[in-house]
Amino acid sequence: DMTSSLTVSFRDAALGATKRIQLQDPAATGKKAGITTLEVKIPAGIEEGKKIRLRGRGMAGTDGKKGDLLIEIHIDPDSEYTRDGLDLFTYAQIPYTTAVLGGEAMLPTLYGSVSCKIPAGIQSGSKIRLKEKGIHTEGRSPKKGDEYVEIRIAVPRSISPEAQKKLREYEALIS
Repeated sequence: DMTSSLTVSFRDAALGATKRIQLQDPAATGKKAGITTLEVKIPAGIEEGKKIRLRGRGMAGTDGKKGDLLIEIHIDPDSEYTRDGLDLFTYAQIPYTTAVLGGEAMLPTLYGSVSCKIPAGIQSGSKIRLKEKGIHTEGRSPKKGDEYVEIRIAVPRSISPEAQKKLREYEALIS
C-alpha cells in the first residue's frame, strides 16, 4: 500500500467533488519518471482525516501485485460555515425592522439561499434550524444534517430625520 494526503475546500468536502492529484513512484528515477495523475472522487460529506482507498493504485508488493493507495483528506476551514457531524453552523444578518416586525428573510445554505419566516421580536444570537440543509452523505444509507443559522440584527449606521422621528414615537409608545 501507499499513502498520500489531499487538502480540499470545506465546500468540496461537504458537497463532493473530483480532484486531480499527481503522485510519483518512489522507486522511479529522473525528473518526470513515474509521475501519475489520478482523478480522486471526494464523496459528499467526507470528514477531516478520513481516508479514500484507490484499489490497485499503490506500489507493487513483493509478490508483484499493485497495492492500494490511501489518500488522507484534510479540509480547509471556511469563512462562513463550521461543521459538527452532519450539522452546519453559520450566521445571517437581517434588517432591524424584520427583527422587530417579523417577516421573510433569505438565509444562506450550501445549496443556495432559502426563504425563511422570521418571527416578530427575534433577538440577535437566536438560532434558526433549517431541516436537512446541512451535510448530505452519499452511499447505501445517505443521511442529511441540519443547518443552524445564528441571527444577527443589522442596525443602520445612519437614518433619515423622518425615520428618527418615527423611532422616537415608537420609543415613547413602549416606555
